[in-house]
Amino acid sequence: MRTVIPVLLVAFGVWAMAAQRQRPAWDDLQVFRENVEAPHATLMVYATALQAATGDRTQSPWYRSLNGQWKFHCSENPDGRPADFFRTEYDDSGWRTIPVPSNYQLHGCDIPIYTNTRYPFPQKPGGEPEVPKLKNSVGSYRRTFAVPGDWDGRRAEVPQQ
Repeated sequence: MRTVIPVLLVAFGVWAMAAQRQRPAWDDLQVFRENVEAPHATLMVYATALQAATGDRTQSPWYRSLNGQWKFHCSENPDGRPADFFRTEYDDSGWRTIPVPSNYQLHGCDIPIYTNTRYPFPQKPGGEPEVPKLKNSVGSYRRTFAVPGDWDGRRAEVPQQ
């Protein structure tokens, strides 16, 4: 009987580790961020010292704001999100548009959640949050834009596919 218990504990440990790896990122407390650019200082390159002295980044010929109307899709939960929406050939013609920056909960997708005292998700024993599987909205955004021709040879941050 003594040899059976360690074998069962090892088998349970292997099963628990495999189950942990299969959790989606939004349900794994070890995942802090995903598909996020590395932090960096906010700075702007200017063509002249006079432009730089204004401190107004819009004065730089290399400034482009992506604020404006973006294609937007709201999913009721993570499993319903469009997984490949970042691909160039993805058809977003049925998506609506919303202003960016904004809060999509204020544009008809889900409801705003603000709390400073009570955690919005139920917790498992031990305090680990139980992320809702059926009702946990996900917003997906798309915007097409052109990099100006005079930027040729300049470094521009473009997401890799």
